[in-house]
Amino acid sequence: MKKTIQTIVLAALCLFLSNAARTQTAALKIGDQMPDITINNVINYKSNSLKLSDFKGKLLILDFWATWCGACVFTFPKTDSLQKAFEGKIQFLSIAYQSEKEIIPFIQRIEKSKGLKIITAMGDNELSKLFPHHVFPHYVWIGTDGRVQAITSN
Repeated sequence: MKKTIQTIVLAALCLFLSNAARTQTAALKIGDQMPDITINNVINYKSNSLKLSDFKGKLLILDFWATWCGACVFTFPKTDSLQKAFEGKIQFLSIAYQSEKEIIPFIQRIEKSKGLKIITAMGDNELSKLFPHHVFPHYVWIGTDGRVQAITSN
């Protein structure tokens, strides 16, 4: 009886761990094809959500940032200038893990003082799982073909 219970518990544990491993999102690396995921909670875009395929044919640069990161905020005018200089060929998409409550007032102040329009996804979890990082800013370049071209170090 004891051996039967141990076997059942072991089988259940194996099944659970196998299922958990399948549901985890694997980190992408250079050369991988970017999945066409939908990003919600977006501001300064034509809608409050977007698909990464919306930027097909453009170099897409994901800019992971936080409100407390001075270097991140310092680069906003530079990325805006690059986007204007290469209009139609490049798109910066700012990605923040912080909530709308923190991001919206912050972005509004930056836009008002600097005259910028920053497309920002707020409360992100999915892209951060695809591109895990420990430092900000963190950049990911996605080529016109949808493949990951470059990732800054963690």
